Amino acid sequence: MKVLQVIDSMEISGAEVLLADMVPFFQQSGIDLSMFLLNSTGSHLERKLGNMGVCFLSSVQASVYSPMHVLRLARQLRHFDIIHVHLFPAQLWAAMAKRLSDKRTVLITTEHSTYNYRRKAWLRPIDRWMYRQYNAIACISQDALSALIDWVPDTAGKATVIQNGINFERITAAGAASKSKIPLDDSRPVILSIGRLQPQKDHAATLRAITKIPDAQLVIVGVGEMRQQLEQLAISLGIADRVHFLGRRLDVPELIKMADIYVQSSNFEGFGIAALEAMAGGLPVIASDVPGLNNVVGGAAILFPPGDSDALAEAISSLLSSQELRSQLSQAGMEKAQKFSIEQTAKQYVELYQRYVNN
Repeated sequence: MKVLQVIDSMEISGAEVLLADMVPFFQQSGIDLSMFLLNSTGSHLERKLGNMGVCFLSSVQASVYSPMHVLRLARQLRHFDIIHVHLFPAQLWAAMAKRLSDKRTVLITTEHSTYNYRRKAWLRPIDRWMYRQYNAIACISQDALSALIDWVPDTAGKATVIQNGINFERITAAGAASKSKIPLDDSRPVILSIGRLQPQKDHAATLRAITKIPDAQLVIVGVGEMRQQLEQLAISLGIADRVHFLGRRLDVPELIKMADIYVQSSNFEGFGIAALEAMAGGLPVIASDVPGLNNVVGGAAILFPPGDSDALAEAISSLLSSQELRSQLSQAGMEKAQKFSIEQTAKQYVELYQRYVNN
C-alpha cells in the first residue's frame, strides 16, 4: 500500500509530532510511505524521518498559502493508494488537486482541533466544498468530531474518531534536564507550559497567574508570533526574571522530568498532546476547561475556566502547598495517559487505509 502524507511542514508541533511518531508503525505494517510538505525547512523531524527511509516529495518554493501547490500535488496523486492530509491550507490544496487530477483518488484528512479561525459564516461554503472532496475524516477527539459536524453537517456520514496517542518510551526513558543550564533556581518550584506562542494557547493567562505566586518560576517552550508581546508582558508584570522563554526544544521529555507542575492554558484545544505527555511523565497537570482538552485530562488534572488567571493561580498554589495532592494527580495522570498509546492510534489509521484499499 502506497500512502502519501500531506502536511504544511514538519516543524515541531502537535500534529507534526503525532505523524512522526506513527511512521515506524506504518512502516512495520508494510506501508510504503512518502511525504509532501508545503514548506520544507530541513527541521529535526524531517531529518529524523529521512534517516528512517521516508521519501520527501518537494513542492514549489512558495508560501504555504500559494495555490501553486495544487498543480504540483495534482501530479502526485495518481501514484498513491491513499492521500492522507493534515492541517489547513494543505487540506484545501489537496481537495483542489483531486478535482484537477483523478476524482477517484482516496483522500483522507485528520481534523486536529475543535475550532479554527475559518469558522466564520462567510467561509462556511469553502469548508463545505473542501470536506466534500474527502472520503473519510478522522477527528482526534469526540469533541473535535461534534464541533466539525456542527460546522459542516454534511461530514456526519464520513467522520469518525481516532484519538491521538503518545510515545511512552520516549518520555519514561528520559532523565531530568539540568536546571542550571536554563538557568533556574534549584530552590524554587518550576511551572512548565508547552505550546505555540499564539493567541490560542493563552500564555498571557499563565503569566498573570505567576504574578500571584512569588516563588514560582515559569518555563515556556514554543515559538510563534507572540513571543515579543509575551516577553513585554512579563516585563510589565514585573516577573521577567522568573519567566524563561526557551523557544523550540528537542528535549521536551527531559524538561517534563525537570518540572514540578504542568499548565495548559489554551482557549481551545482539539486534544492536548503536550498535557498528555506531561501526565505520562508524572507531572501534576492544570488545564483550561475547554472541549477536547478536558476530556483528555479530566479526572486526572485540575481544570480552571479558560482565561481566568486568578483561578489558575489558586490551582497552582493548591498544588504547591500539598505534596499529597501533587502525588495523587501524578499517579492519576500516569494511569490515564496509558490509555492513549501511539501504537493504537497508528493501528486505527492503518485499518482505515485498508478499508478503502480493499474496497
